[in-house]
Amino acid sequence: MQLATTSVLKASCLCGKSAITLYGLPIRSHYCHCTICQTLHSAPYALVAVYLPANLTLPDDADDNFAQFSPKNGLNVYRCHHCGVSICAYVENYKVWAVYVGAGITHGGERIRPKDVPEFEGVMHMFYGERQRDVKYVLYADFTDMKGWHSEMDWITRDEPGNQ
Repeated sequence: MQLATTSVLKASCLCGKSAITLYGLPIRSHYCHCTICQTLHSAPYALVAVYLPANLTLPDDADDNFAQFSPKNGLNVYRCHHCGVSICAYVENYKVWAVYVGAGITHGGERIRPKDVPEFEGVMHMFYGERQRDVKYVLYADFTDMKGWHSEMDWITRDEPGNQ
């Protein structure tokens, strides 16, 4: 499936009564293994697509269709009132939306599968309990030149306090 920056997508819950509108492709996608994502999705991880606020629109009746809650300061999760599926979350610290790909993203009524649209396939796994760097260091990393990345990562993790 070919998508463009002008593509209009829908992310919805399982019952289809609650949906958000996405414009274009995500900044990137990743697999999140934090305990919040594990609890929300009853799974070991969640596939998350990251969108800027300008590229995501909540419906006018969002208060009627979404239950909002904050499992942690700075994180506001939007869950369907009807079926209980979490669709997205606003991450205040980074001013971005996290859209849960597993809830269902469609283009023109056709479901998007991450394997068919590379921008929705996770580019990394985030293991918060075993992390070496906070996410802010990973969000803005430039992966265009991967030559020598392995030795650089060995240096980073080896010289962290407690990793000698």
